Amino acid sequence: MNISAETLEQIHPDNQPASRGISILLVSVCILVLGNNLQNTLLGVRAGVEGMSSLGIGLMMSSYFAGFVLGSVYLPRLIVAVGHIRTYAALASMASAITLAYILAVFLPAWVALRFLQGLCYAGMILVIESWLNGCSTKATRGRVLATYGIVFWGTAATSQTLLNLAPAQSFILFGVVSILVSMALVPITLAPTRAPSSVPSKRLQLKRLQAISPLGLLGVLVSGLCIGAAWGMGPVFADNVDLDSVGISLFMASLMAGTLLFQWPLGRLSDMVDRRYVIVVAGTVAGAISLLIAFGMPHSFPVLIALVLLYGGFSFPLYSLGVAHVNDCVSVEESVGTASTLILLQGVGSALGPLIAGALMGAVGPAGLFFFVGTSLLALAVYGLFMIPLRKPSSSKIKRAFMAVPRISHVLLWEYSRRKKKSRGAVQNN
Repeated sequence: MNISAETLEQIHPDNQPASRGISILLVSVCILVLGNNLQNTLLGVRAGVEGMSSLGIGLMMSSYFAGFVLGSVYLPRLIVAVGHIRTYAALASMASAITLAYILAVFLPAWVALRFLQGLCYAGMILVIESWLNGCSTKATRGRVLATYGIVFWGTAATSQTLLNLAPAQSFILFGVVSILVSMALVPITLAPTRAPSSVPSKRLQLKRLQAISPLGLLGVLVSGLCIGAAWGMGPVFADNVDLDSVGISLFMASLMAGTLLFQWPLGRLSDMVDRRYVIVVAGTVAGAISLLIAFGMPHSFPVLIALVLLYGGFSFPLYSLGVAHVNDCVSVEESVGTASTLILLQGVGSALGPLIAGALMGAVGPAGLFFFVGTSLLALAVYGLFMIPLRKPSSSKIKRAFMAVPRISHVLLWEYSRRKKKSRGAVQNN
């Protein structure tokens, strides 16, 4: 998403380079992502050990994304009311306490409720971090800062899976490790030597309008949410059901995220050089075919399975960025803010539905249900793309915007931008 330099200056007129502050914030991101992603895999494995059904586990994982979506919509108000540091401290403390509550209440309804609350907490913490990173960067450095943030996020997410081997999922140890990590993520934020920004999402563009403008981009964002949510939430359950040990499960999940790191940038650059719709179709086809190969072929060789999962992550997870880029090719710069807010919400809805549907299928047909679901979803996207391409003209090369693996400005600034615009309009009317 591109926003003019003037707009960025209006949002943060006091932006100053602060490399030290950015480094400290990224340390906090590393610690937080280590804890959150370890916990995601740990809960899936532990739920299987406790005999919870695949549908129940899917419901639990979906509740996290539902909480995350709700938090993304409502928690910016809390940040404005009490500030970045207090919001982050309160939410991190809650998330750390909830981690220990899983051990005290080992039954599905409690875990569903706790996971929902954690989704709320993590949404708020991510909002704080991203808005602070934007506040520490300038219009000249923002792209590099957020790109670095994306690389740190996914790289740490992949690394976090190795921590699963520290202790058995049945023990308290890993839950204690997660709680410690989430609590320690407080330290860099509270001691950051930069002033917290005063910003943080805007009036959304109507879904109907976006559907008319870019139906393929919109569907790509939704399908990416379904696939990311399903694979992230139910991946540990799949790996456990095919008899992988803790090392195997950690490598399985790490390969998903490593694939994203390897393929996101090349696919994005390719989409800048050719019609972006063809890249979406090819990525959907490849990821869908790989998914069905896993579902129906069920590789017995562990290295083959890991290689296929890496390719699946590499071609399916970047669909979100590709879809966002294609939608933004079709809207004006003035509409970019509202568009981003709608797309974030749509992907969140897909991420919430993905684990629930995948869990139901896994309960009905076994572990293959996970990759059957994501495979059919991806191939449906590809078929729809092939159908729509001849019916619509490609975006003009003059309008087409450069792909970015991470947007130059994140959704945390959308609300502030909208608020300031309303104020300026009100001032004009009063005059």
